[in-house]
Amino acid sequence: NDPYLVQEDISTGGGYHYFYSAWGAGVAEEGDVAYYMANIDESGAADLFRMDTKDPSAEAVLVDTNVYDYMASKNGEVVAYLTMAEDSLQLRTFDGKNKNTVAKGMHLEDEVYSLSGDGNYLVFKDAYDMLCAVEVKDDAEAMALTDDSPLYALAEDAGILYFVSKAEDVYSIFSYDFKEEPVLVAENASYMELMPNGRDLLYGVKPTEIIPYSEILVDDMAEIDAAMTEDDENYELKLMRDEIRAAMESGEGIEPLLLEYYLLSGGKATLVVENVVSGVAVADSSKNFVAGYKAKDFQPIYLSVIGGGLDMVEMIYYMSINYGGLQPFLADAGGNVEILTGSGVLPDTLKISSDGSRAAYLMKDENTGGNILMQMEIGKAEEAVAVQMDVEDYAFIGGNGPLCYYYEYANGAGTLASADSDRTITGAT
Repeated sequence: NDPYLVQEDISTGGGYHYFYSAWGAGVAEEGDVAYYMANIDESGAADLFRMDTKDPSAEAVLVDTNVYDYMASKNGEVVAYLTMAEDSLQLRTFDGKNKNTVAKGMHLEDEVYSLSGDGNYLVFKDAYDMLCAVEVKDDAEAMALTDDSPLYALAEDAGILYFVSKAEDVYSIFSYDFKEEPVLVAENASYMELMPNGRDLLYGVKPTEIIPYSEILVDDMAEIDAAMTEDDENYELKLMRDEIRAAMESGEGIEPLLLEYYLLSGGKATLVVENVVSGVAVADSSKNFVAGYKAKDFQPIYLSVIGGGLDMVEMIYYMSINYGGLQPFLADAGGNVEILTGSGVLPDTLKISSDGSRAAYLMKDENTGGNILMQMEIGKAEEAVAVQMDVEDYAFIGGNGPLCYYYEYANGAGTLASADSDRTITGAT
């Protein structure tokens, strides 16, 4: 109940580096263990301590010295950290009893290592930038996974590491369970993100099959070109169209530009949405939802408007996707896609009620530039309705409770209201 002094002289003016933890204490999310840095020197190195928060009279335990960063498990039982020893930056673990050196020659940079929430697994990039993974236990041997991984994600609840590996400009996603060999999840990948549940994986891939010219072109000049002779003024254009026709007949096509988004859950991949320009997982949702932008349905190109050869066809095709208009969407784990109502929709503002029945998002007002709050019933095939103008923030209260929002903010105060009642609280700050 009463506060008590834990440590004096935390810092003598340590220098800034990549790791925020060098400047504070970390308390376990589940448990009664805390870690903190003290005696921080000018280089940013410090002493790392572990303490039992249940017993104010217990002395803190010195884990190690010359520590630059640490990461503790959710229950606080295991900590991984970087320390300078023997003229080398080393990655070590400590479980309250045993201290183990996992790797030497580490780099002092962001995201160079990650400890799973249960403290059982450790992922890191070694001195040669090789992505490695190891089970946190005595004498466990690290597994070298790939020498070129721009991105990885540790699914703590599932005990699985997902990582991207690059080979000859092709990005592939693999999964690794810290036991068997890595397993290929997807090739030709362009996006990867761990879902908010900490277990499932969202990823985007570019289809490998070409889009045939015959699917995107309409030959409306066949009769005219058949009657054309070399003396005709537009004969050169006719020859270009003949080249396009030959490509259509032979099955040639264009490399895909749009993406397919998949959700990997329980080892099974489900196609969630196609023709995606960009998409992300909806944050803070207990259910799996994806939001983003997808291209509108492609309208075929008529040969009469091309005015060039295959290069012109490709240019018109890509321009029609980029400038043909984007549709903001919301998709669920089963692949049900809904187009969000309104222009100026901001998909990254989407919030889902905890029971997954309703969604809310902000839309830019074209006239005022302010935010309009929109609300929709998911899966009802109904358009979203406008709730309020000039909204600053909003949230669903409870599983199926009201949508509360804060609006008309000015001079440090605004109004707090509920979308499901007439009650408002004015003057809220």
